[in-house]
Parts: sequence; structure tokens; C-alpha cells
Amino acid sequence: MKKALTIVLTLFILFISSGCSSFYVKTHMSNVLGIELPKDVRIAIQDTHSGFHGDGVKTVSVYIPDENSNAFTQQIYSNENFKVLPLSDELNGLLYTSDNAEFNFAADNQIPKVENGAYFFLDRFDEDISQSKLLERGAFNFTYAVYDKDSSILYYMEADT
Repeated sequence: MKKALTIVLTLFILFISSGCSSFYVKTHMSNVLGIELPKDVRIAIQDTHSGFHGDGVKTVSVYIPDENSNAFTQQIYSNENFKVLPLSDELNGLLYTSDNAEFNFAADNQIPKVENGAYFFLDRFDEDISQSKLLERGAFNFTYAVYDKDSSILYYMEADT
């Protein structure tokens, strides 16, 4: 009886904490990006922030349902925090196509290169540094999001090195 109760309580705690985690992630993303995520989205989360000084990468894929995609697309394109693709050369080098394997942040974290959509980039390392000097530093702390208009998926990443 004790063993069964322990198992039930453990499963209940896991169930509750996974729901709270998803709610927290949606709220955090909405605050950072300045958008409102629909209530009925599916979310996939991966987080490696267990390294020294909190180093790691959090990626979130938000699947927007078809019935919400037009309103969400309009919200993204009317938000001044998002820019229409393509990425600048500097951001493209940091996220997808650098000769230095350390600089393929998005590609290495299963965020595809989106052709039709809009992106958000926040340099949390030093907001005063221009993006033209982004690849010259030894550490990175940034938030990147890209909305794929064709598949109605919002990809989100927080990288801390």
C-alpha cells in the first residue's frame, strides 16, 4: 500500500510540474518576445542549462494550430520586435553557417533555417555592442526566435555560454 501511494504521488508531482513548466515557458516567452501565444498550442522544450554558471541552451518549439495561425502571423508581423527574414550576415554566421563549429547555435539545436517568416534577436550579453562585432567575442548570451510562416511554428532559443 505504501509503495502504491508513493508511486501515485510521484506520478502526480511529475504531472503537475510538467504542466507548470509549460505554463511558465509560455509566459516567459510571451514577456520576452512581446507577443501573446494562443492557449491551445503544443510545446516541445529542451534545456541544457545545467553547466557551469548556468551555461546551456534552451530551445522551445511552439506549434500554432491552424485555426490560430492567421491571427498569430498578423501579431508577429505587426510586432516591432520581429524583423522579416532573411537574417543579417552576422546573425546567419552565429546561428547557422559559421566556419567555427561553436557558432552554429540554431542549426546545432534543431532549429531549421526558415525562409518565409520573421525573426527576433536579443543580445543579452552586451546590449551596447553592435551586431557587426557579434562574432568577435568569446561568450554569448542571446535570445533568438524565428517564426516559420509556412508551417506555423515558432522556434525559440536562449543561449548562454
